[in-house]
Amino acid sequence: MDGLFGTIEANDDVVGFNSDRNLSFKSSLFEVSSQIELNFFPYTTGNKDKNYFTPYLFIGVSFFSFNPKASYDGVWYDLQPLGTEGQGNSVYPDRKPYSLVGLSCPFGIGLKYSVGSSICIGAEWGLRKTNTDYIDDVSTTYPNLAVVSAEHGAIAAILSDRSFSALEDNVDHTDLQRGNSVSKDWYSFAGLFITPNLSRSLSRRKSVKTEPKKGQTDIKQRVIYLSLGAAVTTIVLKFTAFLLTGSVGLLSDAAESLVNLVGASVALVALIIAARPADKTHSYGHNKAEYFSSTIEGSLI
Repeated sequence: MDGLFGTIEANDDVVGFNSDRNLSFKSSLFEVSSQIELNFFPYTTGNKDKNYFTPYLFIGVSFFSFNPKASYDGVWYDLQPLGTEGQGNSVYPDRKPYSLVGLSCPFGIGLKYSVGSSICIGAEWGLRKTNTDYIDDVSTTYPNLAVVSAEHGAIAAILSDRSFSALEDNVDHTDLQRGNSVSKDWYSFAGLFITPNLSRSLSRRKSVKTEPKKGQTDIKQRVIYLSLGAAVTTIVLKFTAFLLTGSVGLLSDAAESLVNLVGASVALVALIIAARPADKTHSYGHNKAEYFSSTIEGSLI
């Protein structure tokens, strides 16, 4: 499970090909994701002699929040409440205010290297395919600026159409293309990370104090770790939604279902593991315990 925070921005003047449109925005972006990784080589965090380095691919699901803003006369305005494309306007009943919470599918590549007894460092780059087209507050067509100004104020009309042809030549762009609604928005993250393998350290300390009997299974430890992971995953996702939106109720049905599905899936894995036969030897049981504990990691990015 990963947590990421960053800022995304764009400016038509910089992009160049759409400079007459003259739109710009910036937005903070917070993401919580659950991912699976495919290592190219055998890898174990804490192993200094072998299996200590690997490139990998990853894919998963994520919940993220955003809030596009634009600057005018030195003041930054939240764009979503202004309905710059007619959202929430009585003249455009089909254009509903968009949610500031979304889902995405993160995927990408990375490198990780084991240092010390329970620390992993690495680098990662990934793309996110989202379910929203409003990270930049641009999607469909220009609304009637007089209508927007009447219901949301003059600043809403100004930030809706900032094109030079409108400002200088008084061209009316009503119903002309403002964005591209055919495809949803994408974003990417790149960075370095440090991952402490906390459960590995705890299991190692425990093994120093008590030596399990021959044939003793690690079922209880596995169930505790995985059940705790299920609970933490569900709680963190919902609590993060509450902090970012002020109400868990603002989550879409799909997001709420995803949160519950992640927690239930991890709990199901715990039950399946608990149903497995006991290990026959102490050596085998120790290796299996290390494998499962190494899959429960927290990232500081």
